[in-house]
Amino acid sequence: MTGVKGFLNRWSVTIVMIPALVGMHWGWFVLHKNEALVPKHQQKDELPIVSAARKFWKMFTKAEGGSAPEIKEVAAK
Repeated sequence: MTGVKGFLNRWSVTIVMIPALVGMHWGWFVLHKNEALVPKHQQKDELPIVSAARKFWKMFTKAEGGSAPEIKEVAAK
């Protein structure tokens, strides 16, 4: 199999799963901004993947002995 058919057969799971994961995270974020579902004081200002990336970056840069760059936190509303 060559060309497009071979590419789709080899990467079909990735082609489906990456947009699905992005869509689920975006959906969570949109639902979380709805005040009828989540009280204002419990709402998050950023996606969970962004929060996890910030924590990982801080942990990674400190583990190497370097100084972590300044990361401005999103102010709670």
